[in-house]
Amino acid sequence: MASLFVYGSLIDPEIFSAVTGITPHGSPATLPGFMRFRVKGEAYPAVITSEFNTVEGLLYDNLSDSTIAQLDLFEGEEYNRITATVNVAGIEKTAQLYRYNESFSHKISSEKWSFEEFCLEKENFLELCKQSNWVNSRKHP
Repeated sequence: MASLFVYGSLIDPEIFSAVTGITPHGSPATLPGFMRFRVKGEAYPAVITSEFNTVEGLLYDNLSDSTIAQLDLFEGEEYNRITATVNVAGIEKTAQLYRYNESFSHKISSEKWSFEEFCLEKENFLELCKQSNWVNSRKHP
């Protein structure tokens, strides 16, 4: 079972469910040493290292290997799954997260990403998720 820190579209329970078929409970968490930016032309963000910054998100615990495999497909080649330390209610925990692949760094904008702004575009993004081949072909646990 894995713990996963999410900081972008997967914060939204509808999107997480559309991608994985499950709706886990997430705990508010922070990721120190990173900063979140929009990806050019996209609704989703990327995080980059930034020593004095912190990214807010959610920590999902006890995710199965099949759920992580579905998320790997969703994130695609633009993201690498890494291990990092996150803070949950003042307690440090080890978790995985999807970090933007350095070979795509030219696509990261200087515009900060916010979940509130994403929610304005959410319906379009959710529809794209539901129409994607990897969502339609996934096996439900």
